[in-house]
Amino acid sequence: ISLRKLKKATNKFSNDRQIGEGRSAHVFRGILRNGQVVAVKRLKPGADRDADYDGEVGVLSRLSHPNIIRLIGFCAHKDTERIIVYEFMPLRTLYDLLHAGEQALDWDMRMRIGAGVAKGLSYLHNGANPRVIYRDLKPSNVLLDQYYHPKISDFGIAISVPADAQSSTVTVTELMGTHPYWAPEHALADRLSSKSDVYSFGVLLLEIIAGTVPLDARRPRYVADWVTLLISLKTITVFSFLFFFLNPASCIIIVLYGLR
Repeated sequence: ISLRKLKKATNKFSNDRQIGEGRSAHVFRGILRNGQVVAVKRLKPGADRDADYDGEVGVLSRLSHPNIIRLIGFCAHKDTERIIVYEFMPLRTLYDLLHAGEQALDWDMRMRIGAGVAKGLSYLHNGANPRVIYRDLKPSNVLLDQYYHPKISDFGIAISVPADAQSSTVTVTELMGTHPYWAPEHALADRLSSKSDVYSFGVLLLEIIAGTVPLDARRPRYVADWVTLLISLKTITVFSFLFFFLNPASCIIIVLYGLR
């Protein structure tokens, strides 16, 4: 997609069209000439910009799954612009829904969102060709459409595993991702595999269930340790609003077992 068309779609990347900002990019709501509403990610200048752009476009262009964000187009204009265009997700991120929403999600909705993320992750590990290690699974990278259908987004640091690789474990030279969601083998060594993503998913699922971030200055414990303590003391009233729908205790125990 040409830069001219993207400028027109976003009213020249105006502030009133900006819907998000991250470490490496601004995100705008755009309207293409055919009326399609899209999310326009404009990467910030920096040493990693071209690598992030090439990596994300390269990975996403080979993926197709209901729980993976859909790539609409991209733009590399001279040395000045690197832009990626995605389908628009009106409910923003899972993080916004969990921690900034006006209404609490019921248990059924939380589990459907968790199951959708699991399906997307399973596709990356088992259905994609080549397979993909995502590396940065967290609520702010899970987007939701108007039906609360989750889609994994932001593939800037994802790694493709060659189809002929004897092992799904790869060696990395730089620790990347988001600290509270790192698997121990990734944080303490240079090894990375699909199991690292599964660990991150366990932390994310616990966050969905508990409604709290993994690390909180008001809570002296990491969320997995904190929930384990609450269960041992039989004081899991923090989840009481969920018990009106289904008993989440068994799901919590399963998640904690997977995080060992």
